[in-house]
Amino acid sequence: MQTTNEILKKIKYSRLKPEEQFLTDIFTELEEFIDSNRYVNMIFYKKDKKVLFSFNPKSGSLCCNNDEVWDVLSKKYKLDYYQIKPIVAKFAEDYLNIEVSINPNIKMKNVYIQMKFFEFDDNERIPEANKYLDKMISKVDTYISDKFDSSLFFKNGRFMIYCYNFIDNTFWYSYNFIFSKLFFKFRLEENEIEEIINSKMKLIYDFDIKEQDKFINTPVNSKDIYLFNPKYFNDVIYEDYVIY
Repeated sequence: MQTTNEILKKIKYSRLKPEEQFLTDIFTELEEFIDSNRYVNMIFYKKDKKVLFSFNPKSGSLCCNNDEVWDVLSKKYKLDYYQIKPIVAKFAEDYLNIEVSINPNIKMKNVYIQMKFFEFDDNERIPEANKYLDKMISKVDTYISDKFDSSLFFKNGRFMIYCYNFIDNTFWYSYNFIFSKLFFKFRLEENEIEEIINSKMKLIYDFDIKEQDKFINTPVNSKDIYLFNPKYFNDVIYEDYVIY
């Protein structure tokens, strides 16, 4: 038999707007955790291993998962930017007992950002990271440049993913597609990223990597591939981008 409180909760829930029911279902199941090693000033809130919110107590800023929360409110429940900010802030204050600072002059991308950190437990990080790299490697095509005949390039569509120089055994890889994924999504430290890349490239290509670094991808048209790295390609730089 249901208690009086349970009955009252159901009645109250049934009277909520659809978007309020959606947020209620989320906020009542959030789990708080802190990563004191990497994000000492942040409090994270997750559900089913996915981080849905992060909160900075010093600034009062609340970050929201774009896919799981913001886009649902926007696309499914047809709320606009100025409706989403206050309703999310109110639920956060009511359920998480925090004080959210909302600055109407700050754009959405600076206040509510997509966060998918900490989807994997510690014992899952390395295996899942390897799976991600295997999937990424399976989609790349080899690219040979006349300007760099001692290097082998690997691209996926319009983007360079990684490249290897056979003379000095240097390896360059995409910050966007590799480093940021391994660092943020799979929580690998930089030394772990270096180790997993070295072992993976040795196993698949027999690359004997002596030094590795990152480059930044930039969207381009289908005919050109841009690669930013002045240290390595300083002889053909045009406005900070290399054009093959």
